[in-house]
Amino acid sequence: KGMRFVFDVAREPGVKDTRTGKRWTLPDLQENGRTKEDYVLISRVLASPTGEFLVAGAGITQYGGHTVAEVLTVDGPLQEMLGRVSGQWPSRNLQILLHVKVLGQTAGPPELIDIHEW
Repeated sequence: KGMRFVFDVAREPGVKDTRTGKRWTLPDLQENGRTKEDYVLISRVLASPTGEFLVAGAGITQYGGHTVAEVLTVDGPLQEMLGRVSGQWPSRNLQILLHVKVLGQTAGPPELIDIHEW
């Protein structure tokens, strides 16, 4: 609640920008979870409702989930993305929205759609 980017499954599985209303969806998602693409949200909230630091990441499907794990644990991708935000990001909340093309059975490299900091 209160985040700019949220998962929205009201019509088609997707992500919604609560500020602009724009949606990114998976129109080709099959019942078995196969798809040609996925979207990923990574959120970092310094003071979550629990009072603790929170990092959460998820994809719409397993492909996005795999991508989250790589982005958060492998050196390089996350640092490159953070290079695109203000120098004040260490003391601010962040949301990162990524797009992933699925190549066969594997998630390809993530493409940055947007980063929101507040």
